[in-house]
Amino acid sequence: MARPREFDVDKVLDAAMAVFWTKGYEATSLADLTSAMGLSKSSFYDAFGSKHTLFLTIMDRYGETVVAPRLSLLETGNRAGGSIAVLFESIIETVLAEDPCRGCLAGNAASALLPGDTVAAPHIRACLMRYEDAFLAVLTRARDSGEFKPARDVRAMARFLTASLLGLYIAAQAGDGRDALNNIADGALASFA
Repeated sequence: MARPREFDVDKVLDAAMAVFWTKGYEATSLADLTSAMGLSKSSFYDAFGSKHTLFLTIMDRYGETVVAPRLSLLETGNRAGGSIAVLFESIIETVLAEDPCRGCLAGNAASALLPGDTVAAPHIRACLMRYEDAFLAVLTRARDSGEFKPARDVRAMARFLTASLLGLYIAAQAGDGRDALNNIADGALASFA
C-alpha cells in the first residue's frame, strides 16, 4: 500500500511553478525544483515522475490558477473595450511590479519548447487558447449587442488581442516601460473601436 503524501500538493506545485516561471524550463534543474518544493529526489520522483511530467502539470495549473482569474476581468460588465482595457491595465501593473518581469509562463514555454516538444504542445496551446476563447466570448457579446460592426471577424480579433497581450508580456520582459506597454494596449484597443 502506498504511503500518503506528507506534503501539500498545491503548495509544492506553486513553488515549482515559480521556479519554472522565473528560470524557464531548460534552465530549471532538478535541484532547483526539489529545493523550492521542499522535497527529496525520491519524493519528487514518486510524486511527479519527471521534470517534464511536472511541467505539464504546472502548465495546466497555470491556466487554472493564473490565467483564468486574470481573464475574469473580462466579465466586469463593461462594454468590450472597457473590459479589455481593464485586463490590459491589470497585466501592465502586474508586469511592471515584477523584478525581474517573468512574462507569461505559457508564452515563455511556447517560445522555448515548441515546436519540438509535441507532448507539451497541447498543454501550452490549451493555456494560450484560454486567452483567445475569453476574448472571443467578450467580442461575440459586443458584436451581438451592436457595440461594433457585425461584419467583423470576431475570431480574428480575438487572435489579434491574444497576440497583442503576449507581445505586451515580451516587451515588458525586454525592459519596455509603462509608456511602451500602454502603446501596445492602446493599439490593441484601437483595432476594434
